[in-house]
Amino acid sequence: MIGIADNYRRPDVTLLVEMEDDLALDITVGIPCGLIVNELVSNSLKHAFPGGRPGQIRLGLSRQGDELMALVVEDNGIGFPASLDFRQTASLGLQLVNVLSGQIHGAIELTPGEGTRFCLTFPGGAARGRPSG
Repeated sequence: MIGIADNYRRPDVTLLVEMEDDLALDITVGIPCGLIVNELVSNSLKHAFPGGRPGQIRLGLSRQGDELMALVVEDNGIGFPASLDFRQTASLGLQLVNVLSGQIHGAIELTPGEGTRFCLTFPGGAARGRPSG
């Protein structure tokens, strides 16, 4: 994650990662999730903090009950444009986010409010936890 911020030369933006210790994702879910995270964090770094405005991006991965996982990418920037539908956009990056969300049988939501908050919930009961031993 630090590499992404370095690429955009945004030392004024802090990246926080919050993840439960014992989570693991199957590779067929982990790779799409990684691509989704990369796209959403990149979008935040490019658009959420104009003019050198400082801010924070938070990435979280957690269990949601026995069967679901939740991946959250949120920032405290200027917010996602209300006039833009992230599900129907010309942006190739957001199109990729939507396609990859469907690939892992997930549901992605954009929460309106201060900043931008995307939450992807997806099946994860069978792929969670690290092998014991």
